[in-house]
Amino acid sequence: MKSFGLFTLLLCFSITTTLTGQKNIFNKKEKKYIQDFIKKASGVFNNKIQADTAQSPLLRLSEIRAFQIWTNRKKEYWMSIGWYQPNFPEQPMGEKIFHIKSISNDTLWVDCYSWNDPMNKELLLQWRQKCPYKKQKKHDLTSDGCGNYIVKNAAGGYELKTVENEICAFNNPMAPFDGLFFHFIYDSKGQKMDIYDKNYKNKKVAFHYVDAPMLMRKE
Repeated sequence: MKSFGLFTLLLCFSITTTLTGQKNIFNKKEKKYIQDFIKKASGVFNNKIQADTAQSPLLRLSEIRAFQIWTNRKKEYWMSIGWYQPNFPEQPMGEKIFHIKSISNDTLWVDCYSWNDPMNKELLLQWRQKCPYKKQKKHDLTSDGCGNYIVKNAAGGYELKTVENEICAFNNPMAPFDGLFFHFIYDSKGQKMDIYDKNYKNKKVAFHYVDAPMLMRKE
């Protein structure tokens, strides 16, 4: 009987801890850490101050809307991060769904998804809803085939970044690229985000935001 109890304990531990030490069940401290990131990353950010003076077309006026979804899943953390035209908030030009799935040594490991049918009218204006994407399920998503992670940097802010040498699929016929390497940097107060993304076409870098879009929180 004792051996059976020990086996059950070990089995439970193996389920919640991967071979790389990543945990997918979070304790109170880890939940607080995740919630702090979500709070600082959520909201509407735009680069109006920068776009008013910038000459580069890559720094044209744009808006990022980020918000938590599927909050009814109490043990899971999902976010939508979408890129919008400021005068057309109904539908994003690009949207990614991020699932914070595990933690290891203060690094949050994140899966990235896209909607199977991003033109579906049911997806419009979901950022206005109290419970965004309430009717949608995980099977409505397609994996983008990349790993991502979130860490706290030396300045006390957060960085969301794609794993080195991986590319997240970007399937939008209107876009001049078909892959993304994410690199978002949020300041410690959650008031500013810088974007250093790489955009790929046929697995080659089409352009890289070296002079990063600087987006400020829109109150």
